[in-house]
Formats: sequence, structure tokens, C-alpha cells
Amino acid sequence: MNHKTQHKALHMVRDHDDPGSRGLIRRRVSTFAHRGANIVVASGGAIQRGHNRINARGVAALGAIFSLVRIHPLAAAPSCVLSWLSGDAMRSQPPS
Repeated sequence: MNHKTQHKALHMVRDHDDPGSRGLIRRRVSTFAHRGANIVVASGGAIQRGHNRINARGVAALGAIFSLVRIHPLAAAPSCVLSWLSGDAMRSQPPS
């Protein structure tokens, strides 16, 4: 994304992880406006916390929030594996 558009994105990392050049430490989200980026990618829990939404001047740090949802269950979830097995079993049955 950072190389194909004019937008610069940062990703949020846990407080004790190394953010690297494109990371933003979770507890330092209030510094986002000073990093020269206009997109932050973060989990919902990191942004939904009540503090860190307003900067020192009383201006909202975030203008819009887009939620991306996982349409498939996690691969390790038993329901996912069972649905695959069921689908395979149904496909292997000859039509009656």
C-alpha cells in the first residue's frame, strides 16, 4: 500500500513489541498525527478503548473507522474442519 498510493499506513503493535519503521505502539496512538501517515491498521480492541481518542488540543485522532470482518471461521476451529469434512462427504456421494 505504501508504495502504490499517496497514502502512508502504519500498523499498530503491542506495547512491548518493536514497531519498526511502519509500526505504531498501542499506548502511543496519540502520536499518530505526527507520524505523517493517514491510515492506521489496528485491531478493534486497540481503538475501542476510551482514552487515546482525543489529542491534547481536544481534536479527535481518528476521522473514520472501517471494520473488516473475517467471513470464514478460524482454521483451527472445530466447526471449520467439520464443515470441510461434511462438504467432502457430500461431494463423494453419488447422486440418487
